[in-house]
Amino acid sequence: MITIASKIHDTHTFFNTLKDNVGGTLDTTGNEYTFELDPHLGYGTIRSILLEDGVSVLELDLETKDDVLLSVEALLGTHVNFIYCSKGALSHSFDNGDTIDTIETFQTSILTNIRSKNNTILVEKDTHTVATIISVNTTHEVSTSSQWMRNIKQLFIDEQTEDYLYVGSYNLKIADSIKQLQSIKQDGLVRSLLTKGIVNVILALEIENHQHDLANADIATTSLTKSDIAAVEELTEYINNYPDLEHRI
Repeated sequence: MITIASKIHDTHTFFNTLKDNVGGTLDTTGNEYTFELDPHLGYGTIRSILLEDGVSVLELDLETKDDVLLSVEALLGTHVNFIYCSKGALSHSFDNGDTIDTIETFQTSILTNIRSKNNTILVEKDTHTVATIISVNTTHEVSTSSQWMRNIKQLFIDEQTEDYLYVGSYNLKIADSIKQLQSIKQDGLVRSLLTKGIVNVILALEIENHQHDLANADIATTSLTKSDIAAVEELTEYINNYPDLEHRI
C-alpha cells in the first residue's frame, strides 16, 4: 500500500511529502503543482491549483499497482470540500473510521470536518481513478467578505454539529465542466481567469445537485443510472469527435 500522510491545506508540504516519501517528479509553475508518480508504482498524476480567494483544486488521475491511502489532516470547521469522481471510485472515512463511504463514477460528495481531525481517502489498485476535490476555505480573508462564501459556511459548517458527508446522485454536467478545466491550454492571466470561472461553475453545479437531492429525497428516483450516464457520455464524446457525420439516436 502507498500511504501519504500530510495536510491538504498546506500544499507545499503535501507535494514535497509525495516527492520524498512516495517517489516521482514534481513540477511547480505559478500557482500549480503537478506530481507524476514513479513508473514502477504505476501510472499517476496529482495536480493542485491554488486560487487567490481561498479556493484550491486537487486532481487525482491514478492507476497504481498498490492501493493508495491518503491520510489528510484537516482543520475543524474551516474547509468545505466538494468531491467529484469522473472515473473509478474513492472511499472516504473520518478519523474515527466507523463509517466508510464510497464515491462512485459520476457521483458528487460534500464533506466538512466538524469533530474529526483527519480524512482518509482510499484509491484501490489496478483501477483507473479520476477525481477532483475543490476545497473552500471559509475563513480566508476574501471568503469572509463574500456573500456566497458566507452562505456555504452557514450551510455546511455553522448548521452542523457532527462531521458532514453527503454523497449525491449521478451527475454528468459536472463531468463536462471538469473536462473543460483539464483542457485549459492558455498561460498566465488568461489561464487563471478561465480556471477560476470554470471552478465557480463546478461549485455551483455541486451545490445545485445537493439541493436537488435534498428536495427530492422522498421521491422515487427516475434519474439515469451510472451505466446510462456512461453510455450518454460515450455517445456525446463520439459525436463531439465526429461532428461532420450524420447521427441518429
